[in-house]
Amino acid sequence: MFLISFLSLNAQIPLVNVLGFEIKPFHFLFVLAFFLAIFYIRLKWGSFFCFAPFLIIVLLSSASSLLAENIEYMRLLPNYVFAFLVFFTSLGLARALPMDEQIKSLQVAGWLILFAIVAKTFLSWPQIREYLADPYAHPDLFWFYGGGVNLEATFLTMNTAFYRRTKSFWFYWTLSFILSVVYASRVGILLGAFLAFLQLASQRSWRALFLGITLAIAVGIVTYFSNPYSFTRFAQVGGETGSIARLEMWSGARQALKNLPLLGYGPGSAIRAVEDISGQDFAEDNVHNYLLQVLLDFGLPGLLAWLLICAYILKNAGLLKGNEYGTYTFLYLIASMVQFRGAEPLFWFILGLLVVNRDHRRPHV
Repeated sequence: MFLISFLSLNAQIPLVNVLGFEIKPFHFLFVLAFFLAIFYIRLKWGSFFCFAPFLIIVLLSSASSLLAENIEYMRLLPNYVFAFLVFFTSLGLARALPMDEQIKSLQVAGWLILFAIVAKTFLSWPQIREYLADPYAHPDLFWFYGGGVNLEATFLTMNTAFYRRTKSFWFYWTLSFILSVVYASRVGILLGAFLAFLQLASQRSWRALFLGITLAIAVGIVTYFSNPYSFTRFAQVGGETGSIARLEMWSGARQALKNLPLLGYGPGSAIRAVEDISGQDFAEDNVHNYLLQVLLDFGLPGLLAWLLICAYILKNAGLLKGNEYGTYTFLYLIASMVQFRGAEPLFWFILGLLVVNRDHRRPHV
């Protein structure tokens, strides 16, 4: 059940749209998994204190929006409700399975996901080749993750965290980094570079450190020549469509903050509020900065509650100790500064595992 649960969260292909909410395969599975795992859920007071405020404020903000008849601003409420269900299901599943078995299941799932994405990329090589001949933004390919290949590269890089204490780390990291470059995912490249730095900093032998540095440099050189556009995109920040739209959204968000209700505009309402106040229409469903998104959606109380969760992650991340769950959730926090709209079930699933296993220590392999 654990392996299938995580795999299903990575298959974000919509099945049907119901009242604007996309029903995906994992929605059915996790409703069942929740009722199976609920008997194992045990949350200590310290952890409950860290997470309860955010859950409560999301619900209060939603109720406030309903009372104000801002129903059109409630687009992410079902997503948050489901994300919290995933969180509590994760708590139960983690209690029912030892951490070593959890990690092995996540690693098996990671290999299956990587194989599927690599296979998809090879099958799409004609489109990739056409894109590389005249690159702009990202290649237009079939994707497994909502948000397209950019988010696909992000989540694949985050999955590399599950191999931090294995000899397979650099192999998985290399393939995920190459895919980030092929997809011209700036976030995927930055996360990959940061993850490589963490791994090198945590190496416990000079030989491993030397080999890691050599591999990282070699992969960087090879991938640069395979798609130099993915690196030149960093120099285009502020001068190309994607970053210009972000700057305009953030400018509009500052205006929206002037009339911010106590509990915000409602879950998923940030971009709508920015559009209404700035008079501009954006082809996005979020403001591409989750801290700002939380502030607009749930007000200052919501932001403080989210920062409490961030502090919990930072305290228990164990980045230099190779903590798989801490690394994964920390990478999410980094990426959320420029993407993610919130209520990502994958994040809340791994966060639940971190809560249950934060004191567990596993040796390097």
